[in-house]
Amino acid sequence: MVRIAWIALIVATFGAASWVGARLQPQPAERSAPTGVLNQQARRALEAGDYAKVVALLANVSNNDGAAAESHLLSGIAHWKLNRWERAERAWHEALRIDPTVPEAGWRLLHVFFVMQRNREAEQLVFDLHPIEPDRQDRVRLLLELVRQEFERLGPAATAMIVEPVVATEPANYHALRVLGISYVMLDRAPEGLDLIERAIEQRPDEPDGWFNLVWALTERGDTNRLSTVWPRLPPEVLDDPRFLRPRSAWAHAMGEHNEAEQALQKALAKDPWDRKAHYQMARLLRDRSAAEATKHELRVRQIDDARERLADCYVRASQQGDDPSPQLCQEFADACRALGRMRLADSWQREQSERAELSPHAGLSSGGSMR
Repeated sequence: MVRIAWIALIVATFGAASWVGARLQPQPAERSAPTGVLNQQARRALEAGDYAKVVALLANVSNNDGAAAESHLLSGIAHWKLNRWERAERAWHEALRIDPTVPEAGWRLLHVFFVMQRNREAEQLVFDLHPIEPDRQDRVRLLLELVRQEFERLGPAATAMIVEPVVATEPANYHALRVLGISYVMLDRAPEGLDLIERAIEQRPDEPDGWFNLVWALTERGDTNRLSTVWPRLPPEVLDDPRFLRPRSAWAHAMGEHNEAEQALQKALAKDPWDRKAHYQMARLLRDRSAAEATKHELRVRQIDDARERLADCYVRASQQGDDPSPQLCQEFADACRALGRMRLADSWQREQSERAELSPHAGLSSGGSMR
């Protein structure tokens, strides 16, 4: 599996021919051709930039065919080039369902999740793919990708530039609507952004991400009046999500409900003791009332920040080691992730450390030390 160069992927997005609308109908000879032959024809069409032809060639491929996974991969790439990201995502998921180790499909989904700020889905996909990836170096690159997405996030202008054509092509794309909406809010285009987020919520009123984007945007703008009308609209099951408890606390504090503000943060920290933002808010909330308690939360903020710095340093050093980290560096990855409460990721790095130590018995835990 070849790791995708993300910048090249982003640039390639803008070469997509979004004006291509009608699907080309395959010729009878193409319909009857073996799937492997169709895949070869589709690859040539991809190279020629004829993305609609790719979709048409592969429209009727049977999932029972051994080459079907590659067909879905190629069809997904064509849809992605045409800014049909929802259809691309479905095709890549189908490719992985047929063959979980199909080249590129997992990485391309990770790219979509990165742009659409779907961190939880990216993490789950990595945990699904990591144990079955046969290549040792590609396996560790999956873990490195989660760390990269933590520190190398797209800014709102870049996100808007990528996602605007997607919304134009897929006006009901839930994730594109909400991500473009929050990008507009950050770019001081709040009315447009809030409208897009509301459109996303209309698409999927029971999903929490759109609601969180709306709550976050109104909190950032200090719009307590409109936020007061949003709380009763939220699905009951999201009210205990730490992502909502933090803005709920800020809103309650602004409304003079100090006990409710503190209780919301206490609940958030009970659910996630590593929630840096909740510790920071609690420290500010308690500063005038209990300096000792506030200091405890400030200390936790510093500890979490230190762990993030160590994780970022590990990522830089892994790059310096050619994305092939030593057992010692894998151990440091595991320790930093554990200090951040990312236990599944820590366990994955711990397994990498053990496997690499067995393969390099002379390396032990004393080699590959810090390059700081």
